[in-house]
Amino acid sequence: MAEETRFWGVVLPRWPADLLPQDTGFITWPEFVPNGKPVHHYPLFSSKEKAEEFVHERLTVRNQQLMEATLMNIRRICREEIPDDHYVSLDGGGLVTWGELL
Repeated sequence: MAEETRFWGVVLPRWPADLLPQDTGFITWPEFVPNGKPVHHYPLFSSKEKAEEFVHERLTVRNQQLMEATLMNIRRICREEIPDDHYVSLDGGGLVTWGELL
């Protein structure tokens, strides 16, 4: 059984849902490190409410159904869903690896 963590993530639903399988994985965002290179990371949240705020602030879509589907796909994430060496940020903080955050 998958080990659920205390962290929340936003799962990006594929669109249109009838053409592609659901649950593509967590949304990654580019973050620029001091040398100017983009680093993709997973935004994680300490609560479902903070994840919902993130979606409303960052996801600019005109399709209400897509917005609602994204909000419905906010969930706790499991330990094995992100590799230990991939970058994450918690509640908009700095970048750390998933293994360091755990």
